[in-house]
Amino acid sequence: MASNVQKTAIARTLNQFAQRKVRGTLAQLGQALPAQVVSRQGGIVTVKFPLTGVPYTLPNVTVPIVGAEYVRLPIQAGCPGMVMTADAYLGGVTGLGGGVANLTQRANLATLVWTPLGNKAWPAVEDDNALVLYGPNGVIIRDKDKKNILTINGSTVKLSMSGGTQFEIDGDVVLKGDLLIQGNIKSETGGTYAGALETSGAVIAGFGGADQVGLQTHTHTQSNDSHGDTEQPTAAPTAGT
Repeated sequence: MASNVQKTAIARTLNQFAQRKVRGTLAQLGQALPAQVVSRQGGIVTVKFPLTGVPYTLPNVTVPIVGAEYVRLPIQAGCPGMVMTADAYLGGVTGLGGGVANLTQRANLATLVWTPLGNKAWPAVEDDNALVLYGPNGVIIRDKDKKNILTINGSTVKLSMSGGTQFEIDGDVVLKGDLLIQGNIKSETGGTYAGALETSGAVIAGFGGADQVGLQTHTHTQSNDSHGDTEQPTAAPTAGT
């Protein structure tokens, strides 16, 4: 059988063989690549790889988002980021598979996780030293069971609480606008409020109606006492009455 063993230097071919083996092994390792979100479902995203000049087409892959259950970022299609690789199977802890991890070598796109990246084009925030929260549809803060929910968006700030839940404020409350109430003012225990309601303005019952009465200005006409005189309205209330 023909052979070129006398024409090919063993030192050179051994070196080439070693390089091919190393490149093949490295290609099997997980890849850290730029990745853009295509779609999202809960804590899972499908991403594509915005790469050019590579000799093959990378498929879209579905991977978990780096983050905890208790803080959900409003990740949108088109959000830029990157994928990182783990050294072991992640399906058992992400819900994208089952079983328990081992150190069996996986495909190079099989153990990836996605994380968003900062971008120079992001709008400036009001204070770089403050925690800033916002999303395309605003912000929702709630408990795990969704019994108490604070919603902030472009049209409203709403606090929805389950029956019996109390909203407590330790300190003064300053309102620079109207106070609109659809309910009663009661004491903390639910009975009649025993504190003072202090105001330098008018207190008017039935305001806007035909029988509205100003607390500071109203009078009552004395009923006929049969004394033969003309009954006059009583004087308006004075301080301490």
